[in-house]
Amino acid sequence: MEHPANSTVMVLEDEPIIQMSLVSAFEELGLTDVHAFSTSEDALEHLATETPAFALLDHRLARGETSDAVGRRLSEMGVPFAMSSGLGELLDASAALAKAPVLDKPVKAQDLRNHLISIGVL
Repeated sequence: MEHPANSTVMVLEDEPIIQMSLVSAFEELGLTDVHAFSTSEDALEHLATETPAFALLDHRLARGETSDAVGRRLSEMGVPFAMSSGLGELLDASAALAKAPVLDKPVKAQDLRNHLISIGVL
């Protein structure tokens, strides 16, 4: 499977098992350059030097943290991203996140694949 020149993916997910599952799902799709983070601070630090082709963000993170700042930064950078949520909708999300596609948790590999095809990452 041929991928765009930049096929780097970023995952922001605070639950270790879900994070590992998402990384595996991307790798099974042939996207093996996956950078996973559990805090917005770490993700933002990564975005200071790297530009992924796509990002998948969990909205609600540990200790009351959200991924709003990461979503805003990705929007500023022009990086497509989607939200993963067990809630189906993001009631308290910032404007940048509220407009993002939502992949319901648990994220199904086929839904992820279809979304990545629709935005040209696969």
